Amino acid sequence: MFNLIVSGNGNAWEKPPYSMDRSRFGEYSGEDAQGISLKESASLQALIGIPTILMYELGAHGDNVRLVRYGRLTRIELAGKNLQFNFTPDNERAYIPRARIQEFAESLGMDQFEDYRTHWAVKDGDIPTEVIEHGQPEPPQRDIKLVSSELSEAIATKNDTRAAALKQEISSFPPSLDKAVEYLRENFNSSQSFEALKHLGASQEDCRTLVESVIEQNRFAEIKNNRPFSLVWLLENYGAPTEERFLDDAVAACEEVLRGILAKHSALESFTEDELRPLWQCISCHTLKLRLRRVINGLLARFASCQSAEGYWHLEDQPDLRITSMMVVVLQRLGNDSHRTAIRSAVLWLCNNSPYKNADLFESRDLVAMVLALEAVRRSGMLVDLEHVTAAGDRSVHELQRPLGYWQAEKWEKADTTVLVMDYFSRSGSMLEQVDGFLLMSRDFFRKAEELAYEGGVNNRRLSAIAAVHAMEMFLYGLFERREDLGISAFGNRGQQTLGPRESLATLQRRLQEEKILVDNRELSYRDQLSTLVGHRDMVIHRASEISFAELDRGMKAVEGFIRKYGADLMKIELLQ
Repeated sequence: MFNLIVSGNGNAWEKPPYSMDRSRFGEYSGEDAQGISLKESASLQALIGIPTILMYELGAHGDNVRLVRYGRLTRIELAGKNLQFNFTPDNERAYIPRARIQEFAESLGMDQFEDYRTHWAVKDGDIPTEVIEHGQPEPPQRDIKLVSSELSEAIATKNDTRAAALKQEISSFPPSLDKAVEYLRENFNSSQSFEALKHLGASQEDCRTLVESVIEQNRFAEIKNNRPFSLVWLLENYGAPTEERFLDDAVAACEEVLRGILAKHSALESFTEDELRPLWQCISCHTLKLRLRRVINGLLARFASCQSAEGYWHLEDQPDLRITSMMVVVLQRLGNDSHRTAIRSAVLWLCNNSPYKNADLFESRDLVAMVLALEAVRRSGMLVDLEHVTAAGDRSVHELQRPLGYWQAEKWEKADTTVLVMDYFSRSGSMLEQVDGFLLMSRDFFRKAEELAYEGGVNNRRLSAIAAVHAMEMFLYGLFERREDLGISAFGNRGQQTLGPRESLATLQRRLQEEKILVDNRELSYRDQLSTLVGHRDMVIHRASEISFAELDRGMKAVEGFIRKYGADLMKIELLQ
């Protein structure tokens, strides 16, 4: 048996002496407690030395109301209307996370109302090892995660006084991404900013539960009307094949938005942020980039044509920092090599006509423009010469975090702005520069391969296989160029021609084995599937053979997996982002 002692006084377990109203003794107890009586004080001695949990009621007020203490009683005495006792914490597991108590409440024999009742229960059996195995000898440090968890509980129990105190404590923490994560976690349900899931460490099971709740609780139509692009992102990443029709409906809603903007601007000289932002949102959704490529390309062409000779885009005849920043990133992420000159001139304008050079000069701090401009610089290929810009800008973005952990910008929801900032910082080290010939060709070949495969048909599958092999081949050449330490040249035969995909794969594998990057003489990941795809490509070119949908699909997945894995492992870039 074990003691479970709960108090509604938020300071009861902070220092001895400890006591409990004798009228509350025995409540919610098991059969083992029947032999213990307050009328026979000697029987109370049976409780000395047995495992004991001290905890507070949910809704109690105090600095440490979420701390659960584990140890043993060393003395029990009757003192008037109270029971007084001494408690010795366990040497190794004195403090248990409250969440463990709630998770294993049934195994502990707890009633649903015990969390809200001051009482002393004597429970049958033993405390499950799962409850105490995460205990620690000292109280957990009051970090942002712990305080945010307490805030969630205070809000859930409508403890306004406690919630206000915890918000003040959160405000005292310095700016950090951890602080932002906890803000997003706390406000996720109300924000409908599904992209926040990237930063919350949510399990696949939790994300599936969210998808099902969106579909089953009649929320789908509302979200499709209000936030179709976020809805596509959610269904693309966590939807099931049986929910394909919901994804199709959400994609159709996004297409309607984009076509409405395109129809409005048959000829234009400028556009608004509200008209540009849907195009920018397509960046995060592979499904939209693939299925809506034609309308996306139409908008790209229209908007790109509005660039001024100086490099900026304007609104109401005035250069607009936010629109220019967003448009550059749109061209970098959705455009192609033909936009290189436009991108370069816009980045130079941003750096020459913005205060990023010196953080002290900030007056109107447009956070969205800042973050997008910093991303544009990092992708521009001029980062080495503009590190003073990104360094000052990064510091300024951190400084603009609000005390409760979010970032705020005009016309943007707090959660969306916070996700924007966190996306930037999480990807800042892996952004693809827009001047790398081989790698940019690899990205564009793979895009074309996907488009052709999606459109379907025998000839499109043939062309898709050819493009996919070129994507893999250009990636290898770009890798050789960037990783000079591997000592591999993309060119053989005295520099007269490139190695070709098969020889490139073999050469890379051999060098990685020699460098012990591939241990135990293992092969490159996906090599067999890639070789098979190259074989299909050769048969298409030399014999006009067909390639089946299944064969192409396997080859495409291998190319994508290979580029993602070795782009990250060997170059620290995300080529297909």
